[in-house]
Amino acid sequence: MAPMKLVYGFRIKPARFEDWRALNREGDKIVQRLGGHNLRSLAPMAAGPESSVQYSTIDFVDGAHLGMFLDAAGRDLESQTFLDRLAGHNDSPTEMLYSATVTEIELDGPKAQGTVMDVWVSRLRAGKFDDAMAFVKQSVPRITETGVVGVHLYTVEAAGSESGRSVWTAEYENFEAYGRSVDRLAEDKELHEMARRVQSGDTPFEVVQHSLMREIPLH
Repeated sequence: MAPMKLVYGFRIKPARFEDWRALNREGDKIVQRLGGHNLRSLAPMAAGPESSVQYSTIDFVDGAHLGMFLDAAGRDLESQTFLDRLAGHNDSPTEMLYSATVTEIELDGPKAQGTVMDVWVSRLRAGKFDDAMAFVKQSVPRITETGVVGVHLYTVEAAGSESGRSVWTAEYENFEAYGRSVDRLAEDKELHEMARRVQSGDTPFEVVQHSLMREIPLH
């Protein structure tokens, strides 16, 4: 069994941020009641053309629990009404842009959560899954030494045209810790070589998006 997430991408409408946050506090209670946990919302700090897209994630211990959550939400009137208030009509504070399921691939690394998340989305080259996993597993111990508190690797499952992509995330306690990690990267020859390979495309995967995110406190 592998942990899974529901991922939602959305745009908050002008002057509606606090309306969105208030609704998310309500949504957190519904999520927990229906069997989901660890609702998180993330805003981009540096994401290029995607800088206006916010994300929310809900965790599940495995696919069966994700399925039970979706079944329960489909029968639950409060859940349906909440979704309509959140993104279903003209007065909603957000515009829904994206939804997906992702499955975690287990890594030997720290699992703590931080307030800053470095996110790399990649497309695997044909026949290179094992090579990609070897590269990631080699990098985890070195990246952890730079101050990362949590590392995760996900495969994107149901996501329309983006299905099959891989998502690597590294979490930091704060932006200062992230900045120190960047400094360390520039000074460490082995880490610098790994970064050079990624940037040059000399890897079993192709990076298609790189974003720096911060968690939005809901309370």
